Amino acid sequence: MEIIKGRTANVLANLFQVIATMKNLPSGYNRDLQETKGALIDSMETSNQCLDILSEAINKIKVNEDKMKNSLDETIFATHHALSMVKEGKPYKEAYKIVGEKLKSGSSIPKSEVKADFGDYKLILDKNKPLLRYYCKSQQVL
Repeated sequence: MEIIKGRTANVLANLFQVIATMKNLPSGYNRDLQETKGALIDSMETSNQCLDILSEAINKIKVNEDKMKNSLDETIFATHHALSMVKEGKPYKEAYKIVGEKLKSGSSIPKSEVKADFGDYKLILDKNKPLLRYYCKSQQVL
């Protein structure tokens, strides 16, 4: 994952190269645009490699739902609790203050208001993977 993080710097550098090249061009065709092709191809190849790595990593993730649910303390539900009070008509600033006071005093924030479903991440990824792959395959884009 550190390599992917590092590769994003290369892709951003390529983006800035393209922006700097195009920034002072007059309208119409200009030969300077030839200089952007290498940066764009490099960025697409890098993105494609990173997606392949991420796809493998995500497919191997095993989520321990019980451990995740048990590790949640009530402070994680503070914003949700404040927003539920806002839905009932209370101003956010006031709801925020009430929740903060509850936490300071040791009162509990109801966990039952939040229904956590940790299985949706895979569904979202599977649904969008073909679209991501289509746009990031250098053969199909170029």
